[in-house]
Amino acid sequence: MGVRKGNKTYFVFLAVIAALFFLIDIVPVYWIALSSITPMGKIFRGGWSRYLPSSITLENFHRIFRALPYARYFVNSVVVCTISASISIFLTLLASYAFARLHFRGKNLVFWFFLASMMLPPASMIIPLFQLFKALGLINKLVGLVIVFSSNLLPFTIWVTTSFFDQVPRELEEAAFIDGATFWQAFLRVALPLMKPIIASMLVINFIAAWNDLIWPLVLSLKPTAKLLPNGLVEAASLEPMMTPWENVSAMSSIMIIPVILIVLFFQRQIMSGLLAGAFK
Repeated sequence: MGVRKGNKTYFVFLAVIAALFFLIDIVPVYWIALSSITPMGKIFRGGWSRYLPSSITLENFHRIFRALPYARYFVNSVVVCTISASISIFLTLLASYAFARLHFRGKNLVFWFFLASMMLPPASMIIPLFQLFKALGLINKLVGLVIVFSSNLLPFTIWVTTSFFDQVPRELEEAAFIDGATFWQAFLRVALPLMKPIIASMLVINFIAAWNDLIWPLVLSLKPTAKLLPNGLVEAASLEPMMTPWENVSAMSSIMIIPVILIVLFFQRQIMSGLLAGAFK
């Protein structure tokens, strides 16, 4: 009886913790969605009733579409994030396979160098990268954002993918070598097909990570032709001269959140299968 009571208490505790984290995640999203359809000036009025939709308007979205070149920002974001995620996956597969299968001097040092680069705060790289990109003529160029996003996505992706390559049995590739396959044939026809779940997962995760990046679009994109949706989020906060129009900010935030939600809902099976594949050998 004591064991059952202890198990019940444990599960209740876990349920409370899970509910708490759920609220922490869902309340901001709910507040953003509610604020985006709330008329201007009414977002902070009233008591608890302000957390319930009383009057609904789409004027906040219309104001965003009229004041900002939303279509250009959206297309730029899709192009930059898609290319960045694809490049990061391509380079990661090559690097991770080398780390998992090849033996060369300094391999561990290089691998830990990639991991250590994840610990660098982005703010510490703003000035040197801005100066470097200015010298290379990559300011206000989408290719500059692609380079930065791809580079930032590489360390974590290499770390995760290398652990998955380590779990692929070497005997499969050795059998391919016995049958006359070359190194690249073993990689492309044996190892790579087994990595499809983690490739799909990391592709989606990297796209979302690039989509939500705020710092580098603000630093490297100063002209409308090279701006992304995060730039529009900052610009939405300055549409009213005497106040911060949180309704506009919420509307722009909703515009940014909706594609991410759709991607996660559409690819949730691939994401979960990729993340859970590494839990079992």
